[in-house]
Amino acid sequence: MLSQVPASQLHQVTYLVNSCLRSKDLSQAKRLHAKLISDQCHDEALLSLFIKLYGSCGSIEDARGLFDRLDDPGVSSRNALMLAYVQNGSLAEAEEIFHRMPKRSLASWTTLFVAYAQLGDLSKAQGIFDSMPEKDIAAWNAMIQACIYNEDLHSAKRIFDQAPNPNVVSWTSILQAYAQAGHIESARSVFGRMPYRNVVTWTAMLAAFAQHGQLEDARWIFDTMPEKNIISWNAMIQAYAQNGHLLAAKKAFEEAPAKDDVTWNTMITVFAENGQTDAAKKIFDKMPTHNVVSWNAMITSYAESGHILEVKRMFDMMPVRDSVSWNAMMQVYVVKGDVEQAKRIFEDAPERDLACWNAMIKVYSQTGHTDQAKMLFDSIPKLSTISCNTMITGYAVGGYPDEAKEIFDSMPQRDVISSTALIAAYSRNGRQIRARGIFDATIETNVVTWTTLIAGYAHTGHAHESLDAFHDMKINGQDPNPISFMSVLVACSHIGMVSLALHYFIQMVADYGLEPWREHYCTLIDILARSGQASRADDLVKNMPFEPDRVSWGALLGGCSRATNTNYIAALAAQNMLVLAPGDGAPYVLLANYSEESSKL
Repeated sequence: MLSQVPASQLHQVTYLVNSCLRSKDLSQAKRLHAKLISDQCHDEALLSLFIKLYGSCGSIEDARGLFDRLDDPGVSSRNALMLAYVQNGSLAEAEEIFHRMPKRSLASWTTLFVAYAQLGDLSKAQGIFDSMPEKDIAAWNAMIQACIYNEDLHSAKRIFDQAPNPNVVSWTSILQAYAQAGHIESARSVFGRMPYRNVVTWTAMLAAFAQHGQLEDARWIFDTMPEKNIISWNAMIQAYAQNGHLLAAKKAFEEAPAKDDVTWNTMITVFAENGQTDAAKKIFDKMPTHNVVSWNAMITSYAESGHILEVKRMFDMMPVRDSVSWNAMMQVYVVKGDVEQAKRIFEDAPERDLACWNAMIKVYSQTGHTDQAKMLFDSIPKLSTISCNTMITGYAVGGYPDEAKEIFDSMPQRDVISSTALIAAYSRNGRQIRARGIFDATIETNVVTWTTLIAGYAHTGHAHESLDAFHDMKINGQDPNPISFMSVLVACSHIGMVSLALHYFIQMVADYGLEPWREHYCTLIDILARSGQASRADDLVKNMPFEPDRVSWGALLGGCSRATNTNYIAALAAQNMLVLAPGDGAPYVLLANYSEESSKL
């Protein structure tokens, strides 16, 4: 019995039980059970601990068997069994235990209303909460979180305002809720009004600023924090990464006084998302231990860069897979355009969470199978904002902006991503007036929203409107990201503004500390060549911090086809393209265009 366990071993027992709780390893739980609990054991504290353990491991039968040993179960054992039923989806049995309890604790009430909230029945959860004979601040906070979980910000704020003595957890929860809903100024206001803050609060505000592209504010928070922990450092690294500051993210990673799995995984993801798969692999190889997130980051990186064999190899090597792993395998077949294989992976996945459904919708959408995407969308067991956003994006890709608007109008809750996706739906289909109208009606915008508008103008030939929107974004305090600059370079290309393109390219590096991508260089190469500055363009190809590829030489050759007196450089570009891709006919087409244009001059 627990009371008979020597004091010197109590810490070890607690550690072992908690280890089982974290791993949800049923076989380990049973071995521990056999070692610590005899058949004659009736110690409620120990049995309650194992009831909770079995519930966490998914064995409700074992949990019930231990509970039935007790002659007169107390509140703790009843709460443990009720929680076990909740964790295993048996809410009716949990509620029956609740109603039969001769005496209930605050934990009894909280377990039940949180269970209903997690099932999406916020009204029932609210009813149970309102019926509580007494409430502590933990119960109030749980109800606030229940509303946030169900994306009901209004109710979360109402509960927060009713709480008699909100603590730092209450304040931080409502701050994060505003930030997640895209209301960054409201989050800032909550932060400013807080009577006290802890490291979690400061980190939450840092992350909120970063998510909305306000990197200077995020850095100010980081520098001002009275104390920092490993989570704060991770948040700052992610802030740099989200806003395109790869070198700054790497520097913060190197300066972090301690690193955990999140720190390592963040840097793997940073490199992976910026197309630097080899750098990501080096970080992966240096990690002391790998978890499923590490593996997923690598296979996702390989998938997005088209390294299909590497994805399959790492997928087969993974000791544990989750839905992200399966989704990454689906992404491989998206890159290949192989819908049938993606569908097979979807059907083979042992569990389909919402992310898995959304990934398959994305597969159909990106390959032009909009009808199948909509059929799958209609089959999702429980729609979320993310599901709706995915379908809006699918309609945008398929060229159906009005259908995207129907989904948008039907959404019970929208976020900044919803508005951004709808703006993209109209702008990429040439309906810039509608896109601008939706943008102007959007209450909260971020760098992605602005960039979507700017890119929409740029890629449909509305260069001046694109440049004006870029200017407005900066005036409104929003720092541009690499895609913002990519869009204005495209706009400059359309109207032949060489000096302005060079100005933006320099500004990107000097004023915002952003590292130009290969695409930025290629666009600038094209602009220079088209303006008759083929020699400068050629120098840029040879001196950029990337090994020139066929796209780089193609940009030079394409630009030469619109200029005069560039015979030598055009021929050199074509030759290099053929060396890199011997079977590619594009150089011949571009040279033919060049010859045709030259003959007209």
